[in-house]
Amino acid sequence: MTSERLSDNEKTYLHRLGTARQEARSLLQLIESDQLTVETLTPLYRQVRTHKQQTHHRCDWLYSYVEQLHFELKYLSPSADSLQHYKACKWVMGESRFVRQTSGGGDQYGHVILQLRPIPSGIENPTPATSEWQAAISDHPHLADTIPPEFEPTILTAMDAQLAGYSEAGFCLVNTKVVVCGGSFHPVDSKPYSYKVAALQALSAAINGANLVPA
Repeated sequence: MTSERLSDNEKTYLHRLGTARQEARSLLQLIESDQLTVETLTPLYRQVRTHKQQTHHRCDWLYSYVEQLHFELKYLSPSADSLQHYKACKWVMGESRFVRQTSGGGDQYGHVILQLRPIPSGIENPTPATSEWQAAISDHPHLADTIPPEFEPTILTAMDAQLAGYSEAGFCLVNTKVVVCGGSFHPVDSKPYSYKVAALQALSAAINGANLVPA
Protein backbone atom coordinates (compact mmCIF):
# COMPACT_ATOMS: atom_id res chain seq x y z
CA MET A 1 0.00 0.00 0.00
CA THR A 2 1.71 3.19 -1.19
CA SER A 3 1.06 6.83 -2.00
CA GLU A 4 -0.63 5.60 -5.21
CA ARG A 5 -3.76 5.34 -3.04
CA LEU A 6 -3.95 9.14 -3.09
CA SER A 7 -5.01 11.40 -5.95
CA ASP A 8 -2.72 14.30 -6.86
CA ASN A 9 -5.09 16.73 -5.14
CA GLU A 10 -5.15 14.61 -2.00
CA LYS A 11 -1.36 14.38 -1.95
CA THR A 12 -1.10 18.17 -2.29
CA TYR A 13 -3.65 18.72 0.47
CA LEU A 14 -1.95 16.23 2.78
CA HIS A 15 1.45 17.85 2.27
CA ARG A 16 -0.04 21.29 2.92
CA LEU A 17 -1.85 20.07 6.03
CA GLY A 18 1.36 18.40 7.18
CA THR A 19 2.92 21.81 7.80
CA ALA A 20 0.48 22.30 10.68
CA ARG A 21 -0.66 18.85 11.79
CA GLN A 22 1.59 16.13 13.17
CA GLU A 23 -1.01 13.51 12.21
CA ALA A 24 -0.66 14.45 8.54
CA ARG A 25 3.13 14.26 8.71
CA SER A 26 2.94 10.84 10.38
CA LEU A 27 0.53 9.51 7.75
CA LEU A 28 2.67 10.82 4.89
CA GLN A 29 5.72 9.16 6.38
CA LEU A 30 3.95 5.79 6.61
CA ILE A 31 2.55 5.99 3.08
CA GLU A 32 5.68 7.25 1.36
CA SER A 33 7.94 4.74 3.15
CA ASP A 34 5.61 1.90 2.10
CA GLN A 35 5.33 0.79 5.74
CA LEU A 36 1.58 1.17 6.08
CA THR A 37 0.15 -1.80 7.98
CA VAL A 38 -2.58 -2.12 10.59
CA GLU A 39 0.13 -2.35 13.26
CA THR A 40 1.96 0.81 12.16
CA LEU A 41 -1.26 2.75 11.60
CA THR A 42 -2.97 1.85 14.90
CA PRO A 43 -1.12 4.43 17.09
CA LEU A 44 -2.04 7.20 14.64
CA TYR A 45 -5.61 5.90 14.42
CA ARG A 46 -5.95 6.07 18.21
CA GLN A 47 -4.56 9.61 18.21
CA VAL A 48 -7.04 10.63 15.52
CA ARG A 49 -9.98 9.24 17.49
CA THR A 50 -8.88 11.29 20.50
CA HIS A 51 -8.48 14.53 18.56
CA LYS A 52 -11.34 14.15 16.09
CA GLN A 53 -13.92 16.17 18.01
CA GLN A 54 -11.46 18.82 19.18
CA THR A 55 -10.02 20.29 15.99
CA HIS A 56 -11.02 22.51 13.08
CA HIS A 57 -13.13 21.02 10.32
CA ARG A 58 -10.27 21.30 7.84
CA CYS A 59 -8.86 18.16 9.49
CA ASP A 60 -12.06 16.16 8.88
CA TRP A 61 -10.81 14.69 5.62
CA LEU A 62 -7.53 13.58 7.21
CA TYR A 63 -9.25 11.93 10.16
CA SER A 64 -11.82 10.16 8.01
CA TYR A 65 -9.07 8.99 5.67
CA VAL A 66 -7.10 7.49 8.56
CA GLU A 67 -10.25 5.75 9.87
CA GLN A 68 -11.00 4.31 6.44
CA LEU A 69 -7.41 3.11 6.00
CA HIS A 70 -7.52 1.43 9.40
CA PHE A 71 -10.74 -0.36 8.50
CA GLU A 72 -9.37 -1.55 5.15
CA LEU A 73 -6.12 -2.81 6.64
CA LYS A 74 -7.91 -4.57 9.49
CA TYR A 75 -10.78 -6.22 7.64
CA LEU A 76 -10.25 -6.13 3.86
CA SER A 77 -7.52 -8.68 3.23
CA PRO A 78 -6.51 -8.88 -0.46
CA SER A 79 -5.45 -12.49 0.11
CA ALA A 80 -8.85 -13.60 1.42
CA ASP A 81 -10.37 -16.22 -0.92
CA SER A 82 -13.82 -16.20 0.68
CA LEU A 83 -16.30 -13.81 2.25
CA GLN A 84 -15.49 -13.11 5.90
CA HIS A 85 -18.46 -12.52 8.23
CA TYR A 86 -18.22 -10.17 11.23
CA LYS A 87 -20.78 -9.00 13.75
CA ALA A 88 -21.10 -6.40 16.49
CA CYS A 89 -21.51 -7.69 20.05
CA LYS A 90 -22.88 -4.49 21.59
CA TRP A 91 -24.38 -1.16 20.60
CA VAL A 92 -21.76 1.17 19.16
CA MET A 93 -22.24 4.79 18.14
CA GLY A 94 -20.70 6.51 15.12
CA GLU A 95 -20.91 10.24 14.48
CA SER A 96 -19.58 12.56 11.81
CA ARG A 97 -19.95 16.17 10.75
CA PHE A 98 -19.07 17.08 7.18
CA VAL A 99 -18.44 20.83 6.98
CA ARG A 100 -16.94 22.71 4.05
CA GLN A 101 -16.72 26.48 3.75
CA THR A 102 -15.61 28.08 0.49
CA SER A 103 -15.01 31.66 -0.56
CA GLY A 104 -17.21 31.27 -3.63
CA GLY A 105 -20.30 29.84 -1.95
CA GLY A 106 -21.44 26.26 -2.21
CA ASP A 107 -20.81 25.59 1.47
CA GLN A 108 -21.62 22.11 2.81
CA TYR A 109 -22.99 20.88 6.13
CA GLY A 110 -24.07 17.39 7.09
CA HIS A 111 -24.20 15.75 10.53
CA VAL A 112 -25.15 12.12 11.10
CA ILE A 113 -25.33 10.04 14.28
CA LEU A 114 -25.87 6.31 13.92
CA GLN A 115 -25.60 3.12 15.90
CA LEU A 116 -24.58 -0.44 15.16
CA ARG A 117 -27.04 -2.68 16.98
CA PRO A 118 -26.54 -6.46 17.15
CA ILE A 119 -29.59 -8.56 16.42
CA PRO A 120 -29.97 -12.25 17.34
CA SER A 121 -29.74 -14.61 14.43
CA GLY A 122 -28.76 -18.21 13.79
CA ILE A 123 -25.04 -18.75 13.39
CA GLU A 124 -25.66 -21.16 10.53
CA ASN A 125 -27.45 -18.48 8.52
CA PRO A 126 -25.92 -15.02 9.13
CA THR A 127 -28.04 -12.14 7.84
CA PRO A 128 -26.29 -9.22 6.09
CA ALA A 129 -26.53 -5.89 7.89
CA THR A 130 -29.29 -3.48 6.96
CA SER A 131 -29.70 0.25 7.49
CA GLU A 132 -32.79 1.98 8.79
CA TRP A 133 -34.08 5.33 10.01
CA GLN A 134 -35.21 6.07 13.54
CA ALA A 135 -36.30 9.16 15.42
CA ALA A 136 -34.08 10.52 18.17
CA ILE A 137 -33.75 8.21 21.15
CA SER A 138 -35.41 9.54 24.27
CA ASP A 139 -32.66 8.48 26.66
CA HIS A 140 -29.98 10.29 24.63
CA PRO A 141 -30.84 14.02 24.87
CA HIS A 142 -27.97 15.03 22.59
CA LEU A 143 -29.73 13.25 19.71
CA ALA A 144 -32.62 15.72 19.85
CA ASP A 145 -31.48 17.58 16.71
CA THR A 146 -32.85 15.79 13.66
CA ILE A 147 -32.15 15.50 9.94
CA PRO A 148 -34.86 16.65 7.51
CA PRO A 149 -36.64 13.58 6.12
CA GLU A 150 -35.86 14.47 2.50
CA PHE A 151 -32.25 13.42 3.13
CA GLU A 152 -33.25 9.95 4.40
CA PRO A 153 -33.07 8.17 0.99
CA THR A 154 -29.63 9.63 0.26
CA ILE A 155 -28.23 8.50 3.60
CA LEU A 156 -29.69 4.99 3.61
CA THR A 157 -28.83 4.34 -0.05
CA ALA A 158 -25.24 5.46 0.50
CA MET A 159 -24.80 3.20 3.53
CA ASP A 160 -26.40 0.18 1.84
CA ALA A 161 -24.11 0.69 -1.17
CA GLN A 162 -21.09 0.94 1.13
CA LEU A 163 -22.03 -2.27 2.95
CA ALA A 164 -22.48 -4.02 -0.39
CA GLY A 165 -19.09 -2.75 -1.51
CA TYR A 166 -17.51 -4.14 1.64
CA SER A 167 -19.02 -7.54 0.83
CA GLU A 168 -17.54 -7.46 -2.65
CA ALA A 169 -14.14 -6.80 -1.03
CA GLY A 170 -14.47 -9.80 1.29
CA PHE A 171 -15.96 -8.21 4.43
CA CYS A 172 -19.60 -8.78 5.36
CA LEU A 173 -21.19 -7.21 8.43
CA VAL A 174 -23.97 -9.54 9.59
CA ASN A 175 -26.63 -9.84 12.29
CA THR A 176 -26.40 -6.08 12.81
CA LYS A 177 -28.65 -3.10 12.19
CA VAL A 178 -27.20 0.26 11.20
CA VAL A 179 -29.67 2.73 12.67
CA VAL A 180 -29.58 6.45 11.86
CA CYS A 181 -30.80 7.97 15.10
CA GLY A 182 -29.84 11.64 15.04
CA GLY A 183 -27.87 14.51 13.59
CA SER A 184 -28.44 18.14 12.72
CA PHE A 185 -28.78 20.38 9.68
CA HIS A 186 -28.14 23.86 8.35
CA PRO A 187 -31.05 25.58 6.56
CA VAL A 188 -28.80 26.76 3.70
CA ASP A 189 -25.67 24.62 3.59
CA SER A 190 -27.15 21.14 4.11
CA LYS A 191 -27.25 19.19 0.84
CA PRO A 192 -27.61 15.51 -0.13
CA TYR A 193 -23.88 15.19 -0.78
CA SER A 194 -23.12 16.58 2.69
CA TYR A 195 -25.20 13.87 4.33
CA LYS A 196 -23.85 11.14 2.08
CA VAL A 197 -20.28 11.92 3.16
CA ALA A 198 -21.24 12.36 6.83
CA ALA A 199 -23.14 9.05 6.85
CA LEU A 200 -20.27 7.08 5.33
CA GLN A 201 -17.79 8.64 7.74
CA ALA A 202 -20.06 7.85 10.69
CA LEU A 203 -20.46 4.25 9.47
CA SER A 204 -16.69 3.87 9.17
CA ALA A 205 -16.18 5.33 12.65
CA ALA A 206 -18.76 2.97 14.17
CA ILE A 207 -17.29 -0.13 12.50
CA ASN A 208 -13.78 0.85 13.55
CA GLY A 209 -14.89 1.31 17.15
CA ALA A 210 -17.04 -1.79 17.37
CA ASN A 211 -14.42 -4.48 18.09
CA LEU A 212 -16.19 -6.76 15.63
CA VAL A 213 -15.88 -10.52 16.03
CA PRO A 214 -16.12 -13.29 13.42
CA ALA A 215 -19.68 -14.55 12.95
